[in-house]
Amino acid sequence: MDSNYRVNTFKQTLIMMKKVLLILSLAGLMLLSSCNMLLHTPQDTLSEGSYRLKGPTGQEEEIYLEWEQESLLVYPKSEDAAETPGAVKRIALDLPDTLSDADREETSLVKPSFDLDLITILFKYRPSEPTLPGQLNSDISGALYTGYRRDHFNISYDKVPSGQFRRQVSHFGYSAGIFAGFGATAVNPWVTNDIVHDEYEGVVFSAGLAGLIGINQFTAGIAVGWDRLLDRNQKHWIYQNKPWIGATVGINLN
Repeated sequence: MDSNYRVNTFKQTLIMMKKVLLILSLAGLMLLSSCNMLLHTPQDTLSEGSYRLKGPTGQEEEIYLEWEQESLLVYPKSEDAAETPGAVKRIALDLPDTLSDADREETSLVKPSFDLDLITILFKYRPSEPTLPGQLNSDISGALYTGYRRDHFNISYDKVPSGQFRRQVSHFGYSAGIFAGFGATAVNPWVTNDIVHDEYEGVVFSAGLAGLIGINQFTAGIAVGWDRLLDRNQKHWIYQNKPWIGATVGINLN
């Protein structure tokens, strides 16, 4: 009786930990999503700072972006740039009808940066094992991601029927880096070679590499990682420290 009681208590504790983990992950995503509706992050908006201006042939020039009323000024990063005629490029941000051809030139800007995201692993594909075929698991996991990111901004102008020019700014970013977090997984006789006869949701620590694509605050990508079961049955779990591949979504934190 005492042994059964301990087993049931252990199972209930693991189930509660899973529920708490999922609630915290969902609450965090909802909070960050609501905040990002009000505040844009530096990654997805043009703000003052250092960028790389991409030329027609693909070469990149270090520049500094500065606000001036309804325009952005692009300064090449050199000591005498401000004194060199024609060195400063003006990007109009309003809707004027008398823009010069130079002001209407398409502009491509690149901003490299450090990336910090909160990601959710939607599903994991685990390769086949001797006792089981390949598995597609949908247990949700939450993780913190960090890596190197490049954001691309393309500024162009489309003429509207009124004769004015409407500015169009398109943005996308991509990054590669590492992640670590926690999740849940099913533990049962099938994934323990019939050694563990109970069925419960175990807690795992997840880590690995990921590649993300970002549009505004939303990010999605592919992850390759491994899981480590955090309870006493880890030595029997057939997926312990085995690689998997999965899909992720997330929200940029910085």
